[in-house]
Amino acid sequence: MAEHATERARFTEMRARALTNVLLSGREDLLVQDQSGFDYGIDYLVTLLSDKPGLRQFAVELRATYSPVTADTANKVLEPALQGMARFGPFPYPTTLFYFTMMEPQSWYTWVMEPAERSDGTMALEMREKADSRPLNEETLDDIIARVHRWYDFSFGTKLEGKVARPARTTKSGAKAAKSEVVITETDSVTFDYSEALLQAPEQLAAARRCSSYIVKTHPNPLPTVTGWWDLEEDRRKIITLMITDSVTRKSATMRFTLRDVQNPGHVYRTINEHLGQILRPG
Repeated sequence: MAEHATERARFTEMRARALTNVLLSGREDLLVQDQSGFDYGIDYLVTLLSDKPGLRQFAVELRATYSPVTADTANKVLEPALQGMARFGPFPYPTTLFYFTMMEPQSWYTWVMEPAERSDGTMALEMREKADSRPLNEETLDDIIARVHRWYDFSFGTKLEGKVARPARTTKSGAKAAKSEVVITETDSVTFDYSEALLQAPEQLAAARRCSSYIVKTHPNPLPTVTGWWDLEEDRRKIITLMITDSVTRKSATMRFTLRDVQNPGHVYRTINEHLGQILRPG
C-alpha cells in the first residue's frame, strides 16, 4: 500500500509539472526557468518577453492532488503551503501558487505575492496569508500576466521619476566604476555600483540590479555607510561577485554567486545578512 501511494505521489508531481509546462511554455511571450533544484521556495521563474521596459518576471510554486477538489477545499489545503512559502519571502516579484488535480481538468491558482492596487492609485506587492483559489486556465493566465505587467508598469514608472544619480567610485585597481542606477528609497540606504565587465553582460547585470533594489527596499535597518560592488570574475565570467564594504569599520566581505543564485534576490539577501553583522562590528 505504501509503495502504491508513493507511486501515485510521483505520478501526481510529474503530471503537475507537465501541465505547467504545457500552460506556460506554449506561449511565445514567456521564458520559463525551472528552479525546483534549488531550495528557494519556488518551482519556476517566468520572464515576460515584451517591448515594455525592464526585466519583468513572476514566480510559480506547484502543488497537486490526485482527487478533485472544490475552491473551498483548495483554500484549506493550500493554507499550509502559503505558510511554508512565507519563510522564503517576501519575494521581490509577483508570485503565484498553481494547484493541479489529476482526476479532472479543473485546476486552481492563488496569489502568494499579489500585485494589489490601492485606493490612492499606487500599487504594492502584498503577501497573502490565506489562499484565494481561482480557476487556472489559458484565460486566467492572461489575467495573471496582465496584472504582472501592471505591477512593473507602476514600479518602473516610479523608478524613472525617483532615480538618484550617484557619483562614480574607484575600484581597488583604479578603474572608474559605473554609476549606480539602483533606486534609493531612503537617503541612508546602501549604494551599489557595477563593474564595466558586468555592464557588458545584460542578463547578469539585470539580475544584479534587481537584487540591489530588493536589498534596499527590504533591509529593516539604515545602512548609510555600506556600499556594494558587483563584478564578474575575470577567469570565470559566469561567476558574479558582490563585495560589501563598511566605510566606518573598514571591513569588507566578498560573496560569489552563479547567475541562478542572483536570479533569486531572497537568496542573495540572506547571504548578505550573514556577512553584515561581521563587517559592521567594530574591532
